[in-house]
Amino acid sequence: MIKLHDLAPSPNVLKVWAALRFKGIEFEAVPVNPMDRTSLIEVSGQAGAPVIEDTAMGVVLNDSEAIIQYLDANYRATPRLYPVQKEDRRECDNWKSQLDAKIGPPWFSVFFHAL
Repeated sequence: MIKLHDLAPSPNVLKVWAALRFKGIEFEAVPVNPMDRTSLIEVSGQAGAPVIEDTAMGVVLNDSEAIIQYLDANYRATPRLYPVQKEDRRECDNWKSQLDAKIGPPWFSVFFHAL
């Protein structure tokens, strides 16, 4: 079972949430109080989210990109998140970088307003 430590409405948490749902991986969302991140520090040693705990594998990861790559590498019987071919992967990474650059800055004001 995967536990997703959820600091909503973080765009990075939403990325991981969407990846888990797309791949059909069962998970438990563990809400995190943005004003008290003690639970994140206890689990991962740092205060940032997202964090996943893959209890079946004994793995704890933070950082949305690392988590998504981990899910793709370790849950191969589920739909892929990234293309297999190198050129296709490069195109995907470029698109993702452009999307992060365009969507990220406006979203941060929404995220911090929600806090």
